[in-house]
Order: sequence, then structure tokens, then C-alpha cells
Amino acid sequence: MALTLTKKHILAIVGGVVVLAAAGWFGWQYFEDSAPPPKAPVAKSGARPAAAKPVTAPPPPTATPVASAEAPAAPAPEPVVTAAAPETPAQTEAAKPPLARPARSRAGEDARSCLTLATNAEVHKCAEQYR
Repeated sequence: MALTLTKKHILAIVGGVVVLAAAGWFGWQYFEDSAPPPKAPVAKSGARPAAAKPVTAPPPPTATPVASAEAPAAPAPEPVVTAAAPETPAQTEAAKPPLARPARSRAGEDARSCLTLATNAEVHKCAEQYR
């Protein structure tokens, strides 16, 4: 079993290489300027951290108690103030009041009602509102 190459075999091999090279060149020209694929979405956890509430001192008493001479007045306990965790951008975004929505444009609506008008000029003028 000797491996022999005839002119037909060589012609088929060379033709296949030429076709493969041409396909590669056309593919390179087509995909050269295309944008890179989009990045994979980042998985967000369902649980959001609770917003840190700053600890404040209790309100002062409204009425002053009358101290009796028998019992010494106990010193008022000092309020415990802990350092609040620094706010993250998500927490500050959540704390902002929602903005008023701007008036919706008619771009999403349909201009078919304008087709009932008599002239093309009236239809055109009516349809401009929906752009």
C-alpha cells in the first residue's frame, strides 16, 4: 500500500486550501470591525442590606422631677452612640425621594387617528405630534 498522489489528488488538495483561505479572508473582513461581545450580567443577590439608622440620644424629659432630700438623684445614663457604618451609594440612592416623572411624549402612541383627515397636509401636521 503505497501512498501515491496523482494530479487529481493534488488539484483537490490545492483547491481545498484555496477555498479555505478565501473563506478565512472573507470572515476576517466581515468580523474585523464588529464590537466585542457584551459582558455577562452580574448576579445580584435578592437580599439588600438594611439601611443603617444613626443612633440618637433619647429626648429630654418634659417635666423636671422634684428631688427629695432623702434619696440622692441618680445621674442620668449617657446615651450609647455607636459609629454608623458608612453609607453605600445604594443606600444613599434609596434614601432620596423619587423624582417627579416628566410628561410622557406621544412617541409611543399611534398616529393612525390622523389618517381620517381629509388632506395630506392635515395628516402630516397631525402626525408631527407623534414624533
